[in-house]
Amino acid sequence: MIQKEFDFYRPCKLLQPYVRYYWVFKSNQFLNTLTFPIGCSQIIFHKQAPLYIPELNVTQDK
Repeated sequence: MIQKEFDFYRPCKLLQPYVRYYWVFKSNQFLNTLTFPIGCSQIIFHKQAPLYIPELNVTQDK
């Protein structure tokens, strides 16, 4: 069974004028497409394996 989950976190009061929320996407399925759940790209932190962007054929280190 495929499991997908989004977790949303509100920033501290000091950052709220600039950051609406943080989000984390979790899935037990391998994903090969770079996708953003809302229409604009933002700061993304990846802490696990290097991030591979298939559209650009580029791998970014941790």
